[in-house]
Amino acid sequence: MSTLRRRRTGARIDPTCTFSQFFELPAGSPITAAAKRGPALTFTRDSGDATYFDKNALLIKAAVDVPRFDHDPATGASLGLLIEVARTNLLLRSEEFDNAYWSKNGTSVTANQAVAPDGTTTADLFTADDGVNDSAFRVVAGVDADSDYTLSVWIALAPGSDTPAADGNVNLVLFGDLVATVSNNIGSDVTSLFQRFSVTGTTNGAPTNFTAQVGLIQSGDSGVKLLVWGAQVEKGSFPTSYISTTSSTVTRSADVCSTTDLSWFNADGPGTFYVQASQPGVAPNAFLLAISDGTSNNRIVMLQNGVNKTQFFMADGGDTQVGLNDLVDWAADTEKKAAFAFATNDAASYTDGTQTGTDSSVTLPSGLDVFYAGAGETGAAQWNGHIAQIRYWDVRKSNAFLQSITA
Repeated sequence: MSTLRRRRTGARIDPTCTFSQFFELPAGSPITAAAKRGPALTFTRDSGDATYFDKNALLIKAAVDVPRFDHDPATGASLGLLIEVARTNLLLRSEEFDNAYWSKNGTSVTANQAVAPDGTTTADLFTADDGVNDSAFRVVAGVDADSDYTLSVWIALAPGSDTPAADGNVNLVLFGDLVATVSNNIGSDVTSLFQRFSVTGTTNGAPTNFTAQVGLIQSGDSGVKLLVWGAQVEKGSFPTSYISTTSSTVTRSADVCSTTDLSWFNADGPGTFYVQASQPGVAPNAFLLAISDGTSNNRIVMLQNGVNKTQFFMADGGDTQVGLNDLVDWAADTEKKAAFAFATNDAASYTDGTQTGTDSSVTLPSGLDVFYAGAGETGAAQWNGHIAQIRYWDVRKSNAFLQSITA
C-alpha cells in the first residue's frame, strides 16, 4: 500500500515581482548569478586595476568587465556589488616607500617586511630617528583649483613596536596650496592589524601643488615602528578602492551595470522599486538606480542628493513629477533600505521603515528604454558604494508593504 505525501512548496512566490537582482555573492561570481527574476544585467569596466575584498579579507583585483562582489575585510560579510566612478591614483610607487620617489625626513624605510592586505610581502617598515617630523612625503603637482583631494594609506604597528603616546604622534597630512593644512591624527587607532586611513583637503584658487605626507612620527616616539602600504592620492572628497601604481599614475575606469531589456518593467504603468545599499564614504549626487530614455527628461531615479539624503525623483517630458526626500542623512558604512512606489497621481517613499514623502499629482513618464544599477540615466554619477539588492514589482505596492520591506 502506497502512502501519499504532501509536496512542500515553500513560501508563495509573488508573481508581481518581475525583477530581482541579489548582489551579495562570492567574489569572482559572474553578473548573471545576481539575476533571480528578470534579465541578467550587463557589466562593464574598461580597466583591470579595480580592487576589492573576498570573504577571507584578501584584497584582490578584478579583470576588465568583471564585477566586484565586495566583502567586509573585518568580518568577511558580503557587502554586495561595488559600483564606483573612475578615479586616478596620482602617486607613483604606491607600494615602494623605499624608492627615491618618496622623500624621507628622519625615517628609515626597509622594503618588503610584512604581508600586505593583498597577501603579498610588500609592506614596508618605517623606523624613526626620534626627530620632530619623521616622515615620508611626496609633492603632488598638476592639481585643479578649488577641488578636494584625498590621501589614503594602509598602516599597522610592526611587531615589537611601542604604542604611540598620543593621537598626533602618527598622522597623515596634506599641506601646501590648500585652503588649510589638514591632518588625521591616528596614533591611538593604529594597531597590529592593517587599516586604511585617509585625510581630505581642498586646494585654493590658484594651486601649483601640495604635499602628501605619510607616517609622521612625532618626537619622543622613537620606539614606534610602522608597516605602511598602498598610498593613494585621488581627486575627490573620499577614498575609493585602492589603485596600485609603479612608474606612472593609474586610472581605474567607472563601473557600469545596465540593461536595455525592460520586458520586466510595466511601461507607462504603476510600479515599485526597492534598494538595499551602503557607502564606505558619503558621496552626494550619487545614483542608486535609474530607468529612463537616456536623458533627464523622462526618468525614474533613486539617488543620494546634494545634501546626503535619499531622493526619489520622477520626470515626464522634462517636467518634475515627483521629488521626495528622506529626512535622515546617509552615514558612512551604514546600510539603508529604501522603497519608492508610484502610479498615476499616487506616489510614496519609505526609508528604513519610515515614510519619507507622498505625492498625489503624478504623471508617469513614457518611452523609458534603459536601466542602470548604481548610476544615473546616462550611466554616470556612480553610487560609489555597495548595492546588496534591487527589486521591482509591476504594481503600486501598498504603503504598509513599503513600511514592512524597508524596516
